[in-house]
Amino acid sequence: VDEIEFINKLLGKTLFIFNDSVFWGGPVDDKRILEFCNEIKKRKLNIHFYAYLRCSPWPNEEVFSAMVDAGLVRVFLGVENSSEATLKIYNKRIKNNDYETIKKQLDDKGVNIHIGYITFQPFY
Repeated sequence: VDEIEFINKLLGKTLFIFNDSVFWGGPVDDKRILEFCNEIKKRKLNIHFYAYLRCSPWPNEEVFSAMVDAGLVRVFLGVENSSEATLKIYNKRIKNNDYETIKKQLDDKGVNIHIGYITFQPFY
């Protein structure tokens, strides 16, 4: 957060992109992300950020809400494919109806979605 504050105050930048597949990689990261989000709010930083998140596992309500309150405005999700068979080959532990639930949560919080999608399956 020190670096974000420095860039924000020195350069006036308000948008940050966390291009990290493990920005929040699962419940093991809850404490770190909550501390991060709380520190952004404590310092009253007027920023927005994008984050790369996994669909499975998906952050619980407390963590997701904290991210939104701290400035999360866009999420990159690796949906990869809509075929259940292909998702199984990719070892994605998620079903299509789970994507619908995640999309609804994002829509409800006003968070934009950037989807990664693999257009053909090379392993058949």
